[in-house]
Amino acid sequence: MSGSGVTLCHDCDAVCEQLSVGPGEIGRCPRCRASLIEAPRGQLDTALALGLTGCVLVVVLNAFPLLSLKFQSAERETTLVGAALDMWHHDMRLVALLVLVTTVVAPAVQIGLQTYLLWQVRTQPDWRAVSPPLRWLHHLRPWSMAEVFMLGLLVSLVKVRDLADIVLGPAFWSCVAVIFIGAALNARVDADSVWAWHRDRADAP
Repeated sequence: MSGSGVTLCHDCDAVCEQLSVGPGEIGRCPRCRASLIEAPRGQLDTALALGLTGCVLVVVLNAFPLLSLKFQSAERETTLVGAALDMWHHDMRLVALLVLVTTVVAPAVQIGLQTYLLWQVRTQPDWRAVSPPLRWLHHLRPWSMAEVFMLGLLVSLVKVRDLADIVLGPAFWSCVAVIFIGAALNARVDADSVWAWHRDRADAP
């Protein structure tokens, strides 16, 4: 491992030599043994492919029906945005805003930022294009709750399955896929991995 400046331990505030780690290696604080830096989890191109896939899935999630309900001769289908708008029109405006922010806006912006960040590192390794998206992702991640929405939706479907026929639409399966793609991206796109990929691309001839 080669030194490249200093870094501050986030656990004990010790000033440590900043290290470049190889695959499977972890740089630890010599005082408290906290993890300071880890090697990237996977390849940059793999993470970028996940990001592009996530962008396609987000479009499907918001453009196609989430599910349809059939009761006797009546049938109604809705999209995710349509469900939030129905809540708004029925005076559940706070719930509608929460659904829009946590299941539509935040996941879409998060996956878009991650893909943009990976694309910038892949094509133009300039730290000025990398730093702002990393900061925005740090603040945005707690607001992305597609998995919470899916859990609530599944509970609701169990309760109404005896009252109406339920047909799951493309957006439902897209939402499931977005949850797994988002988890895979979050595991790969962290500050340590991004800066390691950035250094590798900047040092490449």
